[in-house]
Formats: sequence, C-alpha cells, structure tokens
Amino acid sequence: NRETGWNDYVRTYGYQKSFATRKIIRITSTVAAAFILTFFIYRSISLNADQYDVYTNIQNKVKRIDFPDGNSIWLNKNTTIQYTKDLKAKNCTLIISGEAYLEINKLNCEKYILETGNALVQFSNPIEINIRSYDYEADVQITVKKGVAKVQEKSDEEGLAVLVNQDHFCSVHKSASLVFSTQNQNQNYLSWKTGKFVFDNTPVITVANVLSEYYGKQIKLKDEKAAFCLLSYSFENQSLDEILNEIKAQLNLDIINAGNKIILSGDGC
Repeated sequence: NRETGWNDYVRTYGYQKSFATRKIIRITSTVAAAFILTFFIYRSISLNADQYDVYTNIQNKVKRIDFPDGNSIWLNKNTTIQYTKDLKAKNCTLIISGEAYLEINKLNCEKYILETGNALVQFSNPIEINIRSYDYEADVQITVKKGVAKVQEKSDEEGLAVLVNQDHFCSVHKSASLVFSTQNQNQNYLSWKTGKFVFDNTPVITVANVLSEYYGKQIKLKDEKAAFCLLSYSFENQSLDEILNEIKAQLNLDIINAGNKIILSGDGC
C-alpha cells in the first residue's frame, strides 16, 4: 500500500540523504578547522615578523651581528635569534635557538627578557653572556662573563629564580625543570667564538669531544686505557692536524685518519 511504500522509501533514501549530509558537514568542519588553524599560524608568524628582526646562521663559521642600538651578538652555527625591533620599548625580548654570545652594554630598554628552550633569562644591567640551547641537548647552559642575570624555568615565572653572577654558570634542565648555578670551571665555553682552547691536565677523552664539536670530525679513542691520559696544552686558531700532532707527541698515541673519523690508538701516557 501507499503508506508502506512511503515508509520503505524514507527508510532507504532518507537515511542515505541524512548520512550524506552528516558526511558533508564533517568535511566542511574539518576544512574550516584547518583554515582557522592556518590563519592563526600565519597571523602568529606575521606578528613575529612585525615585532622581531630574525637572524639565522647556517654557515659553518661564527656570524657577528652589530645592532643599531650599539650592542653586538655572535651566533654559532645552526643558531637563530629573534631581536625586538622596537629598541625603545620598556621590555626588549630576545628569543634564541642554538648558541649565542651577547654583549649588551648600551641599555635602551628598562629590562631585557631572553627566552631560550625552557629557560627565562632577565637582566637590567650591562651584560656579557653566553647562551647554549640546542634541541638535542638535555639542558640550557648559561654562562655570565660580566654582569648578573636572573634565571628561572619559563613555565614557572612565579617560582624560584636564581641570580647568576659574573664568572658563574647556570644550567636549566629541560625534562626535570631543575635550575642550579655554580662558579664556571669551563675555560673553553667560548672556544666556538674565539678559536682559543686551554687544556690543563684534561683527560684526552674530554679533549677529543671538544675538538670533535669544534672541527666537525669524529675523534674516537680505540683503547680505553688512553681515555684518562692528561693533556696540558693551549692553542688558538690552529689546524686540527697541528693539534693532533701535539697530542701524539705528548701522549704517545697514533693518529689514524679514516675518512670523516679520526682514531687515537695506543695505550698512551
């Protein structure tokens, strides 16, 4: 009969129409959400571009930047810094990813706020400071050469802050959110900038790690016995071959070149 036929029609085609409508609504919602997300990302990038000058160093050498306000920053390789465009603002913000050395001797802002990794660094006085914050490392390393800085975990701005004084080192651990400071014992923290290294009774395993990072070559020890042989040697802007020859002479080790890898072989000492 007509009523039964109509009910069959509604059950069959009405359901399909409803299902298709719901599917169209889901697709439309997804597209709209993607559009909104894209808009806010673009807006965020645009705002950053309006507020900050962005500098990046992708070269395998140090890059120096002299700002119009009379301050200078050196960037290690694979480093990006965002620097406030408005140099007359109450607060000047810097955002660093990588490693940079800052000389802020002319204070154009009341306060400088430096964001790097999970660390927040603030200062209102002339300062010379090295910041190391690579994504693949477990902590942010801050070394104050001159002046004083307040350091704290970024997610807890109301929490405990540490004052890092001249010639002191501070570490902000990323996963544990630990902040501690001590007197700086690392004479080579600025070697990436100066090319100068000082080793004073330093285990050769430590020397190998430091040189590996600076020269971009893997330096490995073949024999564990030689790992804690001590090296006393200073050099500045010397070639890797010259340094390896000095290690060979002092510690009685053989140097084996294997492509991009250098192997220190022998019992040593």
